[in-house]
Amino acid sequence: MEYKVLYRKYRPTDFEQIVGQDYIINILKKAIINNKLSHAYLFSGPRGTGKTSTAKVFAKAINCENNITGDPCNKCSSCLEFDDNPDIIEIDAASNNGVDEIRELRNNVKLVPALSKYKVYIIDEVHMLSIGAFNALLKTLEEPPTHVIFILATTDPQKIPVTVISRCQRFDFQQLSVEIISKYLLKICESEKIKASKEATDEIAYLSEGAMRDALGILDQVVGSIDGDLTIDKIEKTIKVISKGKIEELFEALEIGDFGSVSLIVNEVEKNGYDFTSFVNKLVSFLREKAISVKRNEKNSKLGFTEIKNLIFSLNKILYNSKTEISPFLLLEIELLDNTKEESCQKVEKEEGLKEEIKSQEETLPPKVSDNETKKVRVNNCFVGANKDCLTTNKKKWEEYINSESELDCKIYSYIIDSKVVASSDKYLVLSSSSDSQSALFNKNKEEIEKSFFEYCGLKLLMIMLFDDEWSSFKEKYISDKKNNINYEIMEETNSKKKNIAESKLGKLAYKIFDEKNIKVE
Repeated sequence: MEYKVLYRKYRPTDFEQIVGQDYIINILKKAIINNKLSHAYLFSGPRGTGKTSTAKVFAKAINCENNITGDPCNKCSSCLEFDDNPDIIEIDAASNNGVDEIRELRNNVKLVPALSKYKVYIIDEVHMLSIGAFNALLKTLEEPPTHVIFILATTDPQKIPVTVISRCQRFDFQQLSVEIISKYLLKICESEKIKASKEATDEIAYLSEGAMRDALGILDQVVGSIDGDLTIDKIEKTIKVISKGKIEELFEALEIGDFGSVSLIVNEVEKNGYDFTSFVNKLVSFLREKAISVKRNEKNSKLGFTEIKNLIFSLNKILYNSKTEISPFLLLEIELLDNTKEESCQKVEKEEGLKEEIKSQEETLPPKVSDNETKKVRVNNCFVGANKDCLTTNKKKWEEYINSESELDCKIYSYIIDSKVVASSDKYLVLSSSSDSQSALFNKNKEEIEKSFFEYCGLKLLMIMLFDDEWSSFKEKYISDKKNNINYEIMEETNSKKKNIAESKLGKLAYKIFDEKNIKVE
């Protein structure tokens, strides 16, 4: 059986299957139900947002023999023969953009439909028509025969003469959000029996830049060249596009003044053949979000608003000149290095010796208790004493704590900004976050955050943060265990710092000479 690519296989056949354009779909369906059809429509918007698909479904719906709800029934002869219907004429204006083609169209519109109620002309990329062709189309577009409907589709409405736009009902299709695209991709993966994580579909949605067709194309390319589950790592290895993680990594290097990492990332992007324009556009888009959050005083960036703004304008200038420059990547690298935060860089240099000293000390210590083990213990112990009153009280205290941003250390605030309390007892607090990296940073600095929270409200709680999917897994297991009458008991939490010191050479000697109760680990 011939393989059909995903964007063709899942092309919508009715209005319900068109994603993310509900407002437009509702208007078109009501027009069909109330028999108030216009003679000309203009569908404009970014690529891959459903303009041509909507035009085809609309053309099918207005000729459907059993149309009651505004949707095509997909059962009548008109719907079943839609792909071969001579009354549905699709024209690619990019390759049929001359006056002669439009004159031929004008002659053909006079002919009555062969099979259907309406003869529908779908003109794709209509902005590609020449001025002469637009002029030739004007009169026909304004007063076509009653059996003719025009649907014009374009990604660039600014290039269409105002005289043409004024003769159409215009609908502007919106760029699709990452959430909408990711949800649809998960649905397709389930249908195609592809095991995919939400992080992977989110990454594809991000890379598609709001275009569903591009998202399906990326998914098709990746699943066709990998074995096993769909993951972010496999996506990055399969296609030459810039991941969101890479952009975040570059920004973090800019923040802390890590010159080496900035140069390494830019050189890696160039070496791997990534598209320069796409890279800069994604970086600028990311910087825009950061600039807005800084302006709102969310305190999640070490770079100020003015620094980010200047960097955006500098990148825009490089992008403008990139086609004439010998090495745009070289200019980009120098510009990014020039905008790397100097104070942070000096701080990093001063800390290098300390890092080396810590590293040498850590090599003499036994392995620490893993974060996963700590998570299991703390979540378990929280479940043992969890109750609704503690959850309500501590959730309120935590929200007040986050909202007291002016009293918080900037670093601590960045660890807790997007967190939420999901479980609590009188001794434990379990939080979750949509960011895996934020969860890791929180858990790494949990003692400092616990101390800060105690100083704020007097509550001494042991804390742990989970990624949203991790929390869902713990919660589902707990519910299942409850149904099966499996009781939870308090687990001992290993003091990794004390254990590490006790098992080191110096620690063993100390414990041998002094009694354990006289030794305090700080």
